[in-house]
Amino acid sequence: IIVTMLQGSSLPFLAIHLISALVMLFYAVLVFLHNRKELANKIFIVMMIGTIGWSLANIGTFNVAPENFGTTLNIALIFASLQTLSLPIFVYLFPQPSFAVKKSLKIIFVIFAIIYSRSAIRYGYRS
Repeated sequence: IIVTMLQGSSLPFLAIHLISALVMLFYAVLVFLHNRKELANKIFIVMMIGTIGWSLANIGTFNVAPENFGTTLNIALIFASLQTLSLPIFVYLFPQPSFAVKKSLKIIFVIFAIIYSRSAIRYGYRS
């Protein structure tokens, strides 16, 4: 059954990813409705959207025609970079209502985020 799931042609493979995406979406909406103004909640939503997009794009990598594999994998990398960049911000923000970091560190983080996302897109899969 594991070999069948890894080939992407089985219903359990699709069901596991879709159920996990729906659970993450539920948590994102629940957290957002709890307090819409808190920055940590907004970052949590971005992290969940990144995780949902990455998960669904991974399904696509198993179920697309070979000529579309590169595009689907690059989409997965974009969502993975969104997820990867939002996690440390969320961990930093969680106990605090604001992003209280020196301006120079914020600028460095933004530059790092731009370089990281661009490299994920630029050096992603090449067919």
